[in-house]
Amino acid sequence: MGADVDLERLYRRNAPVPAGRKVDRAVQLIRFCGSVYRDLRRSYPTAKWDQSLAIEVQRVVIRARDSLDLPRFAFLSGDEDPRAPWMYANCVLESRAAARAAQLGHLEDVLIAGSLLSNGFHEYYSDDPTPSLPEGYCILLPMLAVMTAPLADVARITGMAVPTWFDYNGEEEDPTFDSAVAALRPDADSEFRRSLLEDQSPSTRDAILTVRASLGLPLGPDEVRGDMRAMVHFMARSEESGSDTDFRWVRGWLCLIYLAARDAPILLAPTMKGVKKDLAWLRDWYGVLEWPPFPSSRDPELPRLPATPSAVPIDNGGSAFGSAAALLSAAHYEMGEPDEARAWALVAAGMSVQQGFLILAQLASDDNDPASAAHWAERGLDLPVPGAEPEPLLDAEHPDNTPASELHLLAALSLARMNRVEESARHLVAAASEGNHGAQAILDAMINESGEKSGHDVQIRTTGVPAW
Repeated sequence: MGADVDLERLYRRNAPVPAGRKVDRAVQLIRFCGSVYRDLRRSYPTAKWDQSLAIEVQRVVIRARDSLDLPRFAFLSGDEDPRAPWMYANCVLESRAAARAAQLGHLEDVLIAGSLLSNGFHEYYSDDPTPSLPEGYCILLPMLAVMTAPLADVARITGMAVPTWFDYNGEEEDPTFDSAVAALRPDADSEFRRSLLEDQSPSTRDAILTVRASLGLPLGPDEVRGDMRAMVHFMARSEESGSDTDFRWVRGWLCLIYLAARDAPILLAPTMKGVKKDLAWLRDWYGVLEWPPFPSSRDPELPRLPATPSAVPIDNGGSAFGSAAALLSAAHYEMGEPDEARAWALVAAGMSVQQGFLILAQLASDDNDPASAAHWAERGLDLPVPGAEPEPLLDAEHPDNTPASELHLLAALSLARMNRVEESARHLVAAASEGNHGAQAILDAMINESGEKSGHDVQIRTTGVPAW
C-alpha cells in the first residue's frame, strides 16, 4: 500500500453515524463503501490499486460495519473468512439493503461494496451448491439493484468507477456487471432497451429479448426478431463456450429477473416483518438456477414460484413462458438431450401449451412406450383452448403442421401399435383434415393400396406403419 494513503483520515471523513432500523444502517454501510472509495481516488489519484491497498480499504469497511452494529455475518468479508460461502441466514438483510440503496440513487455504491467485501476470497470448492461469497456480492446484489434503481442510473452503469477485487492468491478479478439484463425490467421502454443492447453481440441481444418475451413482457416492432427461436440460436451458435453453459446463463438470469421483479415491493418494504418467509428464494438462489427453474409436477420443492410475477401486471405471461419452455424442450430434443427436453416439456405442459405434450408423447414413442405416447398425445388434444403456441420445431420439412395435427398423428401411430385400430383411424383422419403432411401421405398410401377412396372407411394396419 502506498505510504501516502491515510486511511484513518479517509475513515473519519466518511464515517457513518448509526441511525434508523437495521436495514437503514445496512444502507449506510453500502453508501460508506462508495464514499470512502471515491474519496480515496480523489485524494490519492496516483495510489496504485493493488491487493494490499484493497485489503486495507476492506478493513476500513469492516470497521464501519462494526460501528453500525450490524451482524458480522451479514456483511462478511473475504479477508475475515477466505472460504466463506454466501450466507443464507443473513442474505435477506444484504439484499434488501442493496435494493434500497439502488432505489435511492446509489447503484454505484452497491457495486463498489460488493467488490470491496470480496477481497481475499479463496475459491470455494465443494459439492455443496451454495454460491461463493463473491457470487452473492457481485452477481445477486447487483441484479437486485438494477431492478430497483432509477433507469437513468442503470444507463450509466458501464461508466461507474467500480474497483477490481483480488482473491486469496492475489489474482485480480473484474467486477463489471452486465447491465444488459436491465432490458428485462417491466418499465424499460423500447428506446431504453435499444440503448442497453446496441453494443451487445447479436446472440446476447436475442437471448435477452427472448427472456423478456418468455416473461410475457412486450417487445417493440423493431425487436420482433428476438422471438423464442432466438434462444435456440443462442444455445447453438456460441463461439466462447458450450451451448449448455450459455443456456444455463440465460436460464439463470431469467429466473433471477423473474423473482426480483416479482418481489421488488417486498425487498423495499419498510420493516422486516414476514420478509424472510416471502423471500425464501434468497436463501437458495443458486439452487433455483438449476433446471428447470419453474415448478412442474416433478419439482414439488419449488411451489413458491408462480407462473407469472405478482408484482408485474402483464397479460398472458404464463402462456408466453410456456411457449418459451416448449421451444427450449424442442431444441434439446433436436440436440439429442432427452432428459432436458422432458424437463422443459413438463413445464410447458403444466402451462397448457400443446407442444409440451407433443414432445412428451414423442419421447415416449422413442422409448418404445406407445401407451404413454398415446396418453400424452390425447391429453394435449384435450386442452380446452390452446395457449400461445410456439412455431413447431419437430418437423422442419413441414413447418405448417400444427402441434394439434402432429398430436393427432402421433396418437394414431401409437394406438395402431396397440391394435386400437378404430381410435387410430379417427386420429389419422383428423390429422390429415388439419393439413398434416405425414398423415396425408399415410392415408394416400393406404388408399392406393386398398383401392378405397374415402378416408372414413380406411382401417390402419398395425404393420408397416412408418415411424415418425
